[in-house]
Amino acid sequence: MAAANPITVRLERLYAQWLDFVDDPPARVLRWLIRDDEYRMIETFVALESSEGGRTMDLFVRVTAPFERMASHALELRNELLQTCRDSQDERVTSWAPPPCTRGVHDELVAACDSLIAHIRGHGLAIDHLVIVLLPATIFAQPAWQQWVRDLAVALSGEGATPSDLELDKEAARLRKRFERVKDQLRELARADGLL
Repeated sequence: MAAANPITVRLERLYAQWLDFVDDPPARVLRWLIRDDEYRMIETFVALESSEGGRTMDLFVRVTAPFERMASHALELRNELLQTCRDSQDERVTSWAPPPCTRGVHDELVAACDSLIAHIRGHGLAIDHLVIVLLPATIFAQPAWQQWVRDLAVALSGEGATPSDLELDKEAARLRKRFERVKDQLRELARADGLL
């Protein structure tokens, strides 16, 4: 039996970690801690999932605005997201216009993401999640960046929101899929150990 391709193995590991992340509804921010030589693997995973051949129904959008000021970074990302959509080859995406800026620091970005998801789904494109991949070109201060990401996670949490029937149905379907995956993994482990 030929040894598995190490790149394929690493990509499969990232894919499994991604599925675990999206299967956890309260989770809003996924942070991969990687060595310098692993950065290309993350880029490859994002590129694959952004392509027509992606394995998920998630829309990955890579944003690289430099992190220079906490107070304006969400607005800069919102503007980069808008420009990315305008540069798209898909007319259903280029027609999106974000809501006007009227809220707090992180709320502008969250409102823009919510609006983009609704717009895309309203044009018949099936996506499960909009994934904003934060890869700032530069970070002026690591502690400020970490605080900004924590604040974004709080803004994304939607504390106090009551789930709709559609959200409850979606959550039930997600849990069924997760249960099936865990059951398959257990069955595979049992086979490997000669129990089945």
